[in-house]
Amino acid sequence: MLDSEFGPLGMGNTAQFTRFLQVQHAARIGAEEWLAHHPTRFHRPPAQTPMLARDLAELGSEAMPAAPFHVPQSADPTGAIWALAGSSLGNQMILKKRRDAGLDTPPHFLSNPDMAEFFRSIRDELAVPCEAAEAKSAIDAASAVFASFASCLQRLPA
Repeated sequence: MLDSEFGPLGMGNTAQFTRFLQVQHAARIGAEEWLAHHPTRFHRPPAQTPMLARDLAELGSEAMPAAPFHVPQSADPTGAIWALAGSSLGNQMILKKRRDAGLDTPPHFLSNPDMAEFFRSIRDELAVPCEAAEAKSAIDAASAVFASFASCLQRLPA
């Protein structure tokens, strides 16, 4: 669902692309703050919200209010890290398609390689099997990230 909603925004005109960046920013704030306060077996993923804020400012737009980020207390940060870092693959595709289409793109968020490099650095460890309880705990955190994005998409004006 999220991919089908983000694709048109990411490839749209300046107004649509601005909404794409607004959703990205608002959805990531809570997750980045939550990860900053929860121990994880990985180093923290690079913060994306400062770059998103710069891109929005360059487009003359304000950020949306942050989405609520509700995570079960027992959630494993690995799931949130996977969801945020894995999204770098979709972001790379959007950047490539925008460039191929000759669409202007602010340079900070989509062009920054830090999250993609981070994701490559943890992929092998993410592939290590774990116990069912650990998997559920990670899924809970990933689900919270996806819910944050979905909530922001619903708040967009029509």
